[in-house]
Amino acid sequence: MGYYLWLEADKAGWKLDQSRVQRGIAAAQRRNTLVVVESALSDIWDRDREFLDAMAAQEGPSAAGQIGAILKAKPNVISKYRNRLIAAGLIESAGYRKVDFAIPELRQYLRE
Repeated sequence: MGYYLWLEADKAGWKLDQSRVQRGIAAAQRRNTLVVVESALSDIWDRDREFLDAMAAQEGPSAAGQIGAILKAKPNVISKYRNRLIAAGLIESAGYRKVDFAIPELRQYLRE
């Protein structure tokens, strides 16, 4: 984010206004989507993507039981996907039997 704000400040003679700040933030978000989010999702399994989509449909941390109900999957199957996605760095533990996204903007990306 700082890099893109620095670029905008340079273009504006080192005076940032609200529109320049918004442009810098938008550029950083586009870069994050391209470099981080899309590359992280490029090699996951279809069922992993379904797990992430089920999480994205919810606000905040997701309970394993909720994901299981959405996917119509047994707890041992949900646990397998959960562990694989944690190992891939896409999600993280968010308390007892809950997970949340580990990558900024991933929830929003999946909702689009």
